[in-house]
Amino acid sequence: MPFTPAHPAIVLPLLRRTRRWLSASGLIVGSMAPDLEYFFRLRPGGGVGHTLLGVLWLDLPLSLLIIGLFHGIVKKPLIFSLPDSFRLRLEWFARQPWPLRNLWSPRLLLGILVGCASHLVWDTFTHQRGRFESELQILSYQFANITLRAWLQNGSSVVGLAVVGWYVWALPTTRNVPDVSSRKRRNFWLLCAVLTALFWAAFLYVAHLAYPLIMAYAFDGIFIVTGMSAMMAALLVTCPMWPYLRTPRSA
Repeated sequence: MPFTPAHPAIVLPLLRRTRRWLSASGLIVGSMAPDLEYFFRLRPGGGVGHTLLGVLWLDLPLSLLIIGLFHGIVKKPLIFSLPDSFRLRLEWFARQPWPLRNLWSPRLLLGILVGCASHLVWDTFTHQRGRFESELQILSYQFANITLRAWLQNGSSVVGLAVVGWYVWALPTTRNVPDVSSRKRRNFWLLCAVLTALFWAAFLYVAHLAYPLIMAYAFDGIFIVTGMSAMMAALLVTCPMWPYLRTPRSA
């Protein structure tokens, strides 16, 4: 499957053109939503998140949970802790109010569903045993002992990540924003790194107990998924501590 953080690339053209009808948060999180169950199950593959029924009873609630946690807990501390080259491009977003009543907004719900649809369409071309692989035999052809489907999967992931990075880098910088202590940012990332390592070790141990056979032949996938789960868990713990992280004392 394409790398989960690459999926928002496909909805970026919609952010401005449809902002009156579709929430940007809904589009972006929805575009990754069918993969979210992996980070709770601590392993990739399978699951109901990539089915039409799963979009409604699993992907939609998980998206609302992630969006609520991001805007309510993670957004400001995370953006304030970024290097200035990114922080100054996203400062306006960090300070933009986002009341939690937006979770019941039709714009948000519709945005999530459109984002999920974009994910499923992308995956049909790149998933093993995807619908288009069986209908388009060319996707099974091999080049350098690698199927065209795999080339599309890996290539589209790289292109998607590049598009997302370019989109953020192309945002205008905000002028006259308050400075953020470099020590406070350093403490934030140090704490986040320590917690990530602890969560990662714990999640790998849980995955080993829960999926011993899968660990034997798909360790790389579980290693990546548990690492991403650990980073998200670490952010959820670190971000509420942002106001209490030390800043330089006045002389």
